[in-house]
Amino acid sequence: MKFRTCKFNEIKHLQNEDDRGIVEFHDGKNMIWFCADMGGNIAGCVALRILGKNKGRLNHLYVKTAFRKGGVASFLTHTLIRYAMTLGIKSIETTSKSSLFTKKFGFQPTGIEYKCSGRKLILEL
Repeated sequence: MKFRTCKFNEIKHLQNEDDRGIVEFHDGKNMIWFCADMGGNIAGCVALRILGKNKGRLNHLYVKTAFRKGGVASFLTHTLIRYAMTLGIKSIETTSKSSLFTKKFGFQPTGIEYKCSGRKLILEL
């Protein structure tokens, strides 16, 4: 599995392949897209949104159904964190309805909760 930067156009088709039909991606300002490439087949994606000089946001973590339970989400998250550190980012925020996954990377709850996207979490690097 190879982690590489990619363009939004390379991953936007994933939102139509989801088995539950609930995936929606959007390309925003200051977004750096990454994908997990398995021999030319994109297994998943994640985006790092730059929020300021020292702050980022983990957005749109998604793994195709056929590649779930294989460590792809962990690979994407871990590699995104390392990449953010090379940019000098000191904290990464995200939201999650289930914080079990993000807690293993050190994300901590902020006490803020949103109806649609769940708890706001932050990782201090």
